[in-house]
Amino acid sequence: MSQTEKGRRRQLEVDIWDGVIIGSMWRVYIICMVVELTKLAVFRVGEDYSYQKYLALYFALPSVMQGALLLFLKFFIYNAKERCKDLTVDLVSVITCNLFACVTVFIHAGVQMVGMALIMPISLLSVYRRRGLVRIQLAITVFMYFLLCVWRYLEWWSYPPETILDNMIVFVAMACAYAVIEEQVRKSSLQRDAQVWKDSLTQLYNHEAFYEELENYMEKFKTDNEYFSILVADIDNFKSVNDTYGHAYGDEVIRAVARVMNENCGSRDFAARYGGEEFAMIFPGKRVSEAVLAAEKIRRDFASCSIVSKDGPKSFTISIGVAEYTRTYRTSSSFFEEADTALYRAKADGKNRVCCKK
Repeated sequence: MSQTEKGRRRQLEVDIWDGVIIGSMWRVYIICMVVELTKLAVFRVGEDYSYQKYLALYFALPSVMQGALLLFLKFFIYNAKERCKDLTVDLVSVITCNLFACVTVFIHAGVQMVGMALIMPISLLSVYRRRGLVRIQLAITVFMYFLLCVWRYLEWWSYPPETILDNMIVFVAMACAYAVIEEQVRKSSLQRDAQVWKDSLTQLYNHEAFYEELENYMEKFKTDNEYFSILVADIDNFKSVNDTYGHAYGDEVIRAVARVMNENCGSRDFAARYGGEEFAMIFPGKRVSEAVLAAEKIRRDFASCSIVSKDGPKSFTISIGVAEYTRTYRTSSSFFEEADTALYRAKADGKNRVCCKK
């Protein structure tokens, strides 16, 4: 993999995980406001606490502080990450998330259950994928809880009387917050996997994903004797397409192949852009004769495609090589060469045809 591709994937991964942090914290922010409004609705006016004082101290103040923290985090991530190292961005995110939790905890310190919110930033540790941050976060959590204990002991803040209802509301809110964070992390993990393993131009799986899947089926053959076939397809005379019509038009031709392969991809089949103008497919449970029939349909369907160019609609062809996995190979590449050899024979025999290696 080239350094450019590695850099692109690294940046993509960072963007996805940054989205997890910001998305999760904004959802938790909404939950916090709902909780504070609920507590406000059930609040009973007392001698030391008027409705206006409660509204200012326990709703307006935390909402403004937490909103400001989230706006800062969003601004920092999207504007400073180009100039800062990844570790710096991660540390700022960790500190901001902890400050966000501390606003709720210290303002509502009179509610015993609220101290558990200090553990919330730990739920986001998997986002950063840095072992050292686990120790840093643990130290921050323990330190913040120590400060909370001192805060309560010295009574640096006056609180309305705690009720059972307060603890119930806070417990439900924290359960919802943790569920939101975990769901965000799960969805973004799936998104990351999809982006990392797919080709950006065609949205087919990429070279690495193809070999990962190929090795899985080779292992299944070894353990369960489950046979399968593969094909390798290459667009005929593709260099002349780029030279004549430009690379942007060449990309359209590549996308057309991808569409045809997707349309002919069964529920268990696996289609990938192998690289450049070359594609590959895996057919689980298909003998070479069945794979050849599938390849012939792909070849015909693509040949019938009409792609508009500066000279009017144009059609192109592909050559395909097919091979069946009938014995154990030392490496996935050594088996792939069987289909690749068949592809070269299809090219040598005149192109726009399917050849197979049994």
